[in-house]
Amino acid sequence: MPVQSPDSHHHFETGIRDSEPRNKFDFERRERDDELVARSQELLDGHPHFRCRYYQLEFRTQPGRLTISGRLPSFYLKQLAQELLRSLNIEIVNEIEVVDLEDSRSSKQPAG
Repeated sequence: MPVQSPDSHHHFETGIRDSEPRNKFDFERRERDDELVARSQELLDGHPHFRCRYYQLEFRTQPGRLTISGRLPSFYLKQLAQELLRSLNIEIVNEIEVVDLEDSRSSKQPAG
């Protein structure tokens, strides 16, 4: 039987989790993880470079660590997200991929 990962996984835009708590300890940890993700979202949403923009960012939590992943259109925004989250006083693992969002949209359209 596979071992369950202690990670909690959240999608920035929806707050979806990849597993449900199994006992009181898991429930309490999940509440702390949810609070950490909510605070992370508030920090990013509160900054003009992220406010009112649709970026798909995901958060994964582990004890003492927050991993952020997804795609952003510039290295500046990747670093800015990391710096904004630094105020949480937790290790930040930045797995954000820098991509040209316009190119990725146009490459999905059929060639004419």
